Amino acid sequence: MLKRVPLNSTTIEQSLWSRNYKALLFSITTTKFGSVGFIVAATMVVKELVDSGVIIALILSMSALAGILFASFAGIVVDNSARKQLFMRWSDASAFLVSCALILIFAFTASLYVKVISLMIVVFLFSCFECFFNVSSRSLLPAIVGPANITRANANIVTCVSVASISSQGLAALILAVVGPIVFFIIDALTYLLSALSSFFICLKPTKKAETLPIKYKMVFSSIKQSWLASKDVPGISALFILVSVVNFISAPTAMYIVFLVVDRLGLSLHWYAWFMAFLTLGGVTGAFISKQLARYSRYHILFFALVSLSLLKTALAFSSSLLLSVVILFLEANLYTIISIMLISHLQTRAPHEILGKVLGMTELFGRVFMPAGLLIGGVLVDATQKNMPMVFFLNGVLLGVVCVIYGYLPVFKLFFRDADTTENLAVEYD
Repeated sequence: MLKRVPLNSTTIEQSLWSRNYKALLFSITTTKFGSVGFIVAATMVVKELVDSGVIIALILSMSALAGILFASFAGIVVDNSARKQLFMRWSDASAFLVSCALILIFAFTASLYVKVISLMIVVFLFSCFECFFNVSSRSLLPAIVGPANITRANANIVTCVSVASISSQGLAALILAVVGPIVFFIIDALTYLLSALSSFFICLKPTKKAETLPIKYKMVFSSIKQSWLASKDVPGISALFILVSVVNFISAPTAMYIVFLVVDRLGLSLHWYAWFMAFLTLGGVTGAFISKQLARYSRYHILFFALVSLSLLKTALAFSSSLLLSVVILFLEANLYTIISIMLISHLQTRAPHEILGKVLGMTELFGRVFMPAGLLIGGVLVDATQKNMPMVFFLNGVLLGVVCVIYGYLPVFKLFFRDADTTENLAVEYD
């Protein structure tokens, strides 16, 4: 039985749809349109050029590597900035310039190796910029909408991002099939430019700079240490880090499997991969809608039920012999991933103090990506060797997630993180 939590509904519409929130929503949506579309396009281009699961896994691992190296550093920098929206603008402008460089490489270079290596470098750079963008935009959200509206605000963001992802994936499939990658890269660059311009409409008073540990720019590990020392002051924060690490790790082999499911098992052309991903992204839309309806209920119980359901679906996918059933299971998994993501990030934004929110978000990004390269490489090796071993991977993923569910339900560290969190109207955030 879900526990219903009272919310201060009289201020929901007033603060939820302010000009700042609309500008933030538009900036996040356009940025995700570019980033999601580019990842799908890069995967399709590499699959067409080299047709290797290991190479595709290395391309996708660049994204995780960037998060491991720079997510905590981004959190420290954002926390020590009085105007966090400047990092959104800088990230998008940098992505625009890198996109322009990639367009020139594909336009004037015929070498296969140069194209593949350039895609790997660009994915890495885009992910570095995304670390700063994600941390800064999520740090701004509590100041714009208030703690009581945070779940609905995140659900709206995920809905818009999902629609943008569907559009970008479908557009990538169409453009790559008709005119080639250069035209899509041009459109991708323009979306980053548009997002950078929209961030100028976010007008907030400068926040108080965090008077915590000094920034050390020389070493990446020093920033990780500083972020960890600040994050551990949040009660039960290790529960969140364990969850995001495990959930992202078990989803990585599935991401590799989908590429070859569409082309090899379904016998469709490579361009159908983008349409298939767009269909799965619909799960983000429905998952965000469900999350909005569950905003008044206990996040602890919602997460527990979602994790149990996800572990059962992973196990069912291992024993599924029907392609139609596999597609349905993957769609339901997309719904659950969305619900878990919204509930976790909403709770984190209201649980962590404003002074260290950037550091906590940075550490969450780091833990979310730290095991993804291993999961991607496992999936890449298996799909190159034989796809018959993939059901065993899904079964082990389901068992692993089931164990985490048991720990999640009974260990005090998980309950500590969610203690007193359901009364979100009592959680205040101080700003100038």
